[in-house]
Amino acid sequence: MKRKDFLKGTCGLTALFGSWMAGGTAAFGQEQGAATDSKKAEAFKKNVHGYLNSLMDSMDKNLSEGEKTAVQEANGRACAARGGSLDWAKSFGGDVDKFLAEMRKHIGETNAVREGRTIRLTYDKCFCPLVAELKEPLSPTYCLCTQGWTKTVYEALTGKPVRVALRSSIKRGDPKCLIEVELV
Repeated sequence: MKRKDFLKGTCGLTALFGSWMAGGTAAFGQEQGAATDSKKAEAFKKNVHGYLNSLMDSMDKNLSEGEKTAVQEANGRACAARGGSLDWAKSFGGDVDKFLAEMRKHIGETNAVREGRTIRLTYDKCFCPLVAELKEPLSPTYCLCTQGWTKTVYEALTGKPVRVALRSSIKRGDPKCLIEVELV
């Protein structure tokens, strides 16, 4: 399969997935008939997780490391914009230390540390609403979206480009997520 064809298919699947998510469990539940809401929700989550695993497998087989990073970082950037994180970051008016103090309230007192131009973020749990409940690890490709999300948030905060490196990830099988942000 050519990369261009793969990307066209992926975009189509992503659009389909987005419309499917917009319908939520209700749309999926209509196909399930008399199943309880709880069973519908579990079946929906199982299908979402299966879809994501299949998508990551396809990306891993058909795209270069650079292409996978570009696609997932773009997804992370879009997620940050959709979820309101950009406006939240901008509300700190460029005050990185004030922003980190607020982050500590959400991720733990010692989990947002600044040393000069480097910020180290440690997450004791996965915050991705799509996969946080998954017990098994995912393809390393999936968590590349975290880099895009983090870049977008810290660029909105500072008004400048930043460099981000994902050092470890719970969904890759690591005990914690560790993200390093370099302020430029």
